[in-house]
This record gives sequence, structure tokens and C-alpha cells, in this order.
Amino acid sequence: MRDKVEGKPLVVDQVSAEMMKRGVAIQAWVSHFVIAPPLIIEESEVDAGVAALDAALSIADAAIG
Repeated sequence: MRDKVEGKPLVVDQVSAEMMKRGVAIQAWVSHFVIAPPLIIEESEVDAGVAALDAALSIADAAIG
């Protein structure tokens, strides 16, 4: 919460921004993500979304490591 008080982007916001750069919409909310894929989706699209999330989570890994 200290980052929020100091006006710095929270880690969840940074990860969300990276996901958007990768073409995947995700909503960051306080300390977690809201992920809501469409009901009709191709397996390749799920794979692409998971790969983008995996890559974007490197931001969180760096923040705690």
C-alpha cells in the first residue's frame, strides 16, 4: 500500500499495463486480477493469453525477488 500512498503504480497495475501491451485485456483491482475471457474462445487464444500473463508476471517476480 505504500506505493499507492506515494503515487507509484502498484505491481498489479504494472502487470496489467504489460498485458495490455501484449494485446490481452485484464483488470487490475487492488491486489488481484479480474480475468474474464469470452465464452466462445479458441484454444490458441487461451494459450496466447496465458503466455502473456506468464511473461507479464515477471514484473511481480522482480518486485518480490
